[in-house]
Amino acid sequence: MGDRFLKDLSLSMSLDQPGKEVPDIITNALNYLIVSFRVKDIIEKLTETTVEFLPFELINLKGRVEKDRYFIVNILDNEPYTVESDLLKYYRINTKPRVDMSNCFLRNTPEETRAYTYKMSWGEPVTGRYPENAIVYMDERNPGTKLPDLIGTVRSYLIVSKKFKDVIEGLCKKIEIEYLPLSIYDHKKKLASDNYFIINPIGTIDVMNRDKADILYQGDDVVSIKKFIFDPEKLKDEPHLFRVKEDPAYYFISQELALELKKASISNLFTFEVEVQTTD
Repeated sequence: MGDRFLKDLSLSMSLDQPGKEVPDIITNALNYLIVSFRVKDIIEKLTETTVEFLPFELINLKGRVEKDRYFIVNILDNEPYTVESDLLKYYRINTKPRVDMSNCFLRNTPEETRAYTYKMSWGEPVTGRYPENAIVYMDERNPGTKLPDLIGTVRSYLIVSKKFKDVIEGLCKKIEIEYLPLSIYDHKKKLASDNYFIINPIGTIDVMNRDKADILYQGDDVVSIKKFIFDPEKLKDEPHLFRVKEDPAYYFISQELALELKKASISNLFTFEVEVQTTD
């Protein structure tokens, strides 16, 4: 992306967020990892991952340069397709990839589904309620228009092309999955594609090693999961695509499905390997 990145890029502080202090890691609506020069140095020293650091100027509310040593961190090599052990590998899909800024990135949902948006995020069935001609519009805050095989979204949706969907469908015939057709319209309200789908694996499975995983609880309720770790004893005969009961908003795939997706040259697919550990 470096050769396509704009030189002399600037980003402006938001009038909706009038805070003036600039921290080392800047929260933002674009889901970028934005860091100071100091954090950049730490990342460069400690990471073994290939990373681009894309510089920009931060413009304050008066239109003046506030900081000129901040960077968008662009992680490049998180595609885990090599086999390194006899254990089967599992991967979590990144549903919010922001690697290529020319790609479409969605914030909206089909208007008719807003009353039950959560169901498609959490693996609850919507067949019978989902509209025949579901439409979603690109958002002005995200100007990218290119349509890759996996489209990033701020929602916990898995939005994919027909090619991506066909790979899943071919390998997951015994799994209950809803394939919900979706038409995508561009910023000018013109049809960009009517060949996309929201993939909704129904239900969840119990594969987590709760003794090893880093899970934040409030009482018996899971608040967040910082690190997923699966129990190999629970992974026997598990499906190629699934959600976990501790947090259904995440999507996990088997090594076999990951390899099939790679063979199909699926674009904009980034995954994170999930550790598999037995309980001591």
